[in-house]
Amino acid sequence: MCNSAAEVAQFIPAGDPQRLREQRLQIKNLLDSLDSLLDRPRGLDRRRYDELELESRRLRATFLASVGAVATPMPLYALWVELWENLSGQRAHCRDYEFPTIAGGGDGIYPWHHSEWMPTAPLQFDEIPAWRGADAVHLLMPPTVTDALPRNLDVASLKIGHNLVYALRRRGSSLTAWTDVPERVYTYPDVEALRADLAAMKQLRRAALRSPETLLWEVM
Repeated sequence: MCNSAAEVAQFIPAGDPQRLREQRLQIKNLLDSLDSLLDRPRGLDRRRYDELELESRRLRATFLASVGAVATPMPLYALWVELWENLSGQRAHCRDYEFPTIAGGGDGIYPWHHSEWMPTAPLQFDEIPAWRGADAVHLLMPPTVTDALPRNLDVASLKIGHNLVYALRRRGSSLTAWTDVPERVYTYPDVEALRADLAAMKQLRRAALRSPETLLWEVM
């Protein structure tokens, strides 16, 4: 039996990395089993199906708690989009609504309908459940998380379902931005409004170059 999201959130700050990894892999295996049942609901009555779906969402919250996830700060996402467009030469697809924000995360509270999350604890890609459809998450990984990833990571080989990964990574004294699905990079009116504020973006870039860790907490 996995700990609840609130229980996991409490031991994250002083958590043992190996114990956290074991917990995440256990969650992933349990979710795989649940998904195989939910994908083939024949033989399940409505009550049993709803129970399994509720358990899947509980495990989703527990996984997010295990990586210390907080709702992604819009300014940090704006910086990621700015870096990614400059480095890739591609343009993000613009949505007609503002960047999704919500009060939650870091305290064991993870609304299932919110998808924009930022891990604050190191993790490996093989620990990420392969969520699909409405359960998929978009993870903005700051340098404090990506520092723990292999330097020669083969992004194309990642098997993480419909989840999206947006990562900020150190390169010497600067930052780079990459994603596992470049054709699914989106921007939003409020993100573009911030990017149009040249003074604000200059301050963000300077803070990022000076100390990504400081920037992380300044924008939250």
